[in-house]
Amino acid sequence: MIVLPLAATKEREPYHPALAYNVIPVATPTHDQDCDDKQSLLDTIMSNILWAAVPKHRRSPTKRLIRRNGYTYVRDFMTPKKNIVACLECGHYHERHTICGNCYEKVKEETETMREAMGEDTRLYNQPKSEVVFVYENEKPEDENKFIVEVDKPRPEWFSHSLLTKAKTR
Repeated sequence: MIVLPLAATKEREPYHPALAYNVIPVATPTHDQDCDDKQSLLDTIMSNILWAAVPKHRRSPTKRLIRRNGYTYVRDFMTPKKNIVACLECGHYHERHTICGNCYEKVKEETETMREAMGEDTRLYNQPKSEVVFVYENEKPEDENKFIVEVDKPRPEWFSHSLLTKAKTR
């Protein structure tokens, strides 16, 4: 069974998709016969559907760069920020409601020190089943039922002993 397009009629506009009927043709034209008044199925598809989203003109490099890097794109980076504040701990500037970059680096270094003190085997493979307590120099462990990790350096002043209370500030 062959599907014939209805695009050969003159009433249809050339950019609409072709309708199809489910019929058996009586005679199919060959290449030797004259088929000027009828469009082939491939011509109908190519003229109606596939070329619909292709631009008519090439976009110049100037227009392309304006589209990519125009005023509306650059405006966000040119506008001065009004939410910059000074850190209360170290004095470096950062955006409001974010952690200071300098303080974050100190926290990362302290976290790495704590990981080294805990040991890779304990941290990755034999996780403790109880709460972990980090004990720095000149400190005594409070509870013997907790997993105790000893760190061989003094506790930083910004890292409070009880994380529920605020550390002393300068």
